[in-house]
Amino acid sequence: MQIRIGLAGLLIAALAACGGGGGSDDAPTVGMQSPSISATAVQRNPATAEITVSTRHFGEGQAIYFELVGGRALLSDFEAGGDFGDVAHMSVTLRNDLPVGTQTQALTLHACGDAACKTEFRGSPMSLTLTATVTPNIDVAAVTSLQRTGADPAPTADVPVTETWAGELLATVGEGMGAGSFEVRTGSYCDRCPSRRSCPLHERGQQVTR
Repeated sequence: MQIRIGLAGLLIAALAACGGGGGSDDAPTVGMQSPSISATAVQRNPATAEITVSTRHFGEGQAIYFELVGGRALLSDFEAGGDFGDVAHMSVTLRNDLPVGTQTQALTLHACGDAACKTEFRGSPMSLTLTATVTPNIDVAAVTSLQRTGADPAPTADVPVTETWAGELLATVGEGMGAGSFEVRTGSYCDRCPSRRSCPLHERGQQVTR
């Protein structure tokens, strides 16, 4: 993919470049400051990465047209514009339909003296590698608080009562209370037991039936 910027990719030198004269060593020169760029995005959300190019021996008011080649699989836009001094800044935008994961792609950046990019400056074209990382977009459900008053009915239980510790305890007590006889057990609490006067194991226990 060629993202041809035209006037949107036009950068104008703001300051006279270092050096002077008309020798070949003073020819306008560009250079990639970093051979790789990276961008990290959350799935279905845009993200950008910056490209920086060094610029030397450009006269004040001199224009650079940038053309980016490659990137159709990862990029949706390329922007450059405004003034530059010793460094020109551009940005690329990742597509918002990229899948989760990390992908890399080789790009080529041309720096030209005309909009048709027929004349390139020294150092052009420049190669760089784009690494795009997309992380999952996790939707977190809102927390709903349970509020009820004494007049509201109690919420229904998803777990049967008999499968809870309280249900098991009630079942055991119910079975004992409904039986025709009770198992008598002694312990440290016998002196305080309200049934000690009718307990056969207690020394003061008496028969309660005839």
